[in-house]
Amino acid sequence: MTDKSNLTDRTVVITGAELAVDGGWTAGPTVKYVMGQ
Repeated sequence: MTDKSNLTDRTVVITGAELAVDGGWTAGPTVKYVMGQ
């Protein structure tokens, strides 16, 4: 369970960072990438 939670947290953090850094420019691709995973 710890690994699963850690993985989820990482995904959320990475996605948030991407959106913040790219200013929403990567919103579409990031969502597709996360969903694809």
